Amino acid sequence: MSKEQMSVEAVARFFIEMREESKRALAKHPKHEHLLVALMEEVGELSRAHLEGEGTARIREEAVQVAALAMRIALCGDDDFKAPCAHERTYSNEAFGEFCADCDECVDPCSPL
Repeated sequence: MSKEQMSVEAVARFFIEMREESKRALAKHPKHEHLLVALMEEVGELSRAHLEGEGTARIREEAVQVAALAMRIALCGDDDFKAPCAHERTYSNEAFGEFCADCDECVDPCSPL
């Protein structure tokens, strides 16, 4: 990997693409359920794009989707796997404020992105 590929500007562009993809996906699928299944599907599509030589643009598109979904799971969780909330896991994030990772009673870190 060259220095140009991992430059601050290149990483910033990727994060912008990832954020835009996250916003698009959240608008289309606002519920935070079945996200792990969706992530595995996206990883499969990324793998297929690589294995079938679909080109760098298609591979990047799939990689952005994988990264965006992984970020959503990290920030919002997957409702299929939520445990009862005891408010023991509160996080602080400059972009999203304070939130509880385990319940809907606290500020939702996913709205708005």
